[in-house]
Amino acid sequence: MFIRAAKSKRKSKSEEGVVYEYEYLKLIESYRTEKGPRQKLILNLGPLPLKKSEYKGFVIALEGRLSGQKSLIRKHRRDSQFMGMVNESYEKLMRKKAEPIKPTAEEDVRQIDIKSHKITAPKSIGPEYLCHSIWNQLGLSKWLRGQGVSPDQIVLMEGLVLGRLIEPGSELACKEWLENRSGLFDINPIKDELNLNKYYRTGDKLYQLKTELEKHLRQKEKTLFNLSDTIVLYDLTNTYLEGTSKQNPKAKKGRSKQKKSGNPLVTLGLVVDEKGFSKYSKSFDGNVSESSTLEEMINHLDDDYKSGIYKKTVVLDAGIATAKTTQWLKDYGYSYIVCYRGKCPFDIKEKSGEEIIIESDNTSNVKIKTIKHMHEGDTYLWCHSERRQAKEKSMRSLKETRLLELLSYYKDGLSKPRRTKKYAKLIEMVGRLKERYAYAAKLYAINVIPEKGKAADDPSLKAVDLTWELVSARDKKDKEHEGSYVLRTDKQLSNNEIWNTYIMLNRIENAFRCMKSHLGFRPIFHQTERRTDAHLFISVLAYHILHIIEYQLRQHDDHRSWHSIRKALSTHQTFILEYRELSNDQHWITHHTRMCSEANQDQKNIYKVFNLSPAPFSKKHFFKQM
Repeated sequence: MFIRAAKSKRKSKSEEGVVYEYEYLKLIESYRTEKGPRQKLILNLGPLPLKKSEYKGFVIALEGRLSGQKSLIRKHRRDSQFMGMVNESYEKLMRKKAEPIKPTAEEDVRQIDIKSHKITAPKSIGPEYLCHSIWNQLGLSKWLRGQGVSPDQIVLMEGLVLGRLIEPGSELACKEWLENRSGLFDINPIKDELNLNKYYRTGDKLYQLKTELEKHLRQKEKTLFNLSDTIVLYDLTNTYLEGTSKQNPKAKKGRSKQKKSGNPLVTLGLVVDEKGFSKYSKSFDGNVSESSTLEEMINHLDDDYKSGIYKKTVVLDAGIATAKTTQWLKDYGYSYIVCYRGKCPFDIKEKSGEEIIIESDNTSNVKIKTIKHMHEGDTYLWCHSERRQAKEKSMRSLKETRLLELLSYYKDGLSKPRRTKKYAKLIEMVGRLKERYAYAAKLYAINVIPEKGKAADDPSLKAVDLTWELVSARDKKDKEHEGSYVLRTDKQLSNNEIWNTYIMLNRIENAFRCMKSHLGFRPIFHQTERRTDAHLFISVLAYHILHIIEYQLRQHDDHRSWHSIRKALSTHQTFILEYRELSNDQHWITHHTRMCSEANQDQKNIYKVFNLSPAPFSKKHFFKQM
């Protein structure tokens, strides 16, 4: 657009024969046609007091007003008179462009008090809508009805599982979320009045159906995603409980993977397939030996699944793969790939000429050195990763530094007032230090030197020195093994096949990571065994839904985690729109419409992967006459 000055003449109404000449401004727009460029009048601006040098600035300001954007260039005039002329021209242009509303047959036009518009009861709907679709895809409501579960109890079971996915927390927190901040009940209404005891009892009922429900999920997921079940991955993790948990016989103190050894623990064993789909879960005592659980897990699997597991490959990490466990797998006809716990059964240096380099994956530059060796009918594969070596070196260096810093601190204290000098106490402190930094402490010979002339059991005996020395043989041996491990299998596979099968254990590690990070796995506040087991099982069910969502998105080249997906969907909400209408008989009617916000493009893309409509439900309308 641009401004053009024009002149015009007008006869005087009061003086006969007198003609006045005046100048006014036009707003012109250029456009192209088949016959060439043309110009058209957009608006007659009238006799605005603008200098010719201000025309361009005026057009820029008016275009910015029309587009809703502010110009960052401050070269042109911007005083109140100038902007007043811009705003006045904008209003004229809007009035000129405005057209009277002509409602179509499909439109419903009424008289509304626009000041009465109000949005109330906003609730989350996006994550619930997606998870609800997976719940239906797995046929869980239909299966639960077949088990004699009431419709309202099914809705509440779904709420408990989805709550663990979307808003992880206790049953009390889940109740507050479901009833006040979630739109799940708009998609899946519930009729009964709810109290906290119903949530607990519903969780108990869900756990009672655990064995048959996991069997249903195995079969359903195998059908939906064409799973082969050729590989079985097994591992354990533990979580801690708050309180004493004296009524829970499984609550035992042990080595906590979350550094919560002071709390009672419970352990969860999980079987997954090569694509990360959960097959079976079971809870154990918190101090259970990892290697003792495999046989019990396999024996608890239903016959339908066990009949297909033979001659398949069981993959185990070093914590479970003892010699006894490996022999049990062999005796019962299972193939296996395990991380060997013993000394490497061959000299690596002698076989260095047989070294084969394999790539960790197609997108990474990480290379793995491997050497294969046959021994007593099994294949042993020595693996060395430079990345793992760097990681272990960094961990060792950090622990070694902390150990030496504390030893130096204790030694300096022997010559300073109000610091520990008693021999017995210092022995105890060094012992705890060795326990805390065992990986680094084994490389050093640490000695506390007592003063002479007193018995070792004398309470007044003091330490006079603290010494430590790096044991070079241990240090050399430790460095030689950094980044190395040995895999053992009874299958005739290539180096690449053995290693790639073993690293599938990352699938189960990812499952545990998801449970601990996103599914309210820890801590557990329940004090009884039944409620604790139910809590763990609900997290496992939530993982089924989470994994399917991530798996299906990955098939469409969307590699976001559940955390990112949930965040992207969180702005899709449901709310009640309230407004007043003036009826034909001049009465005010208050309308309430339960509706959803418009899904943005990212949300629509996610829904499209799962063949979902962008609208979770149709509008629900009710009104009240005043």
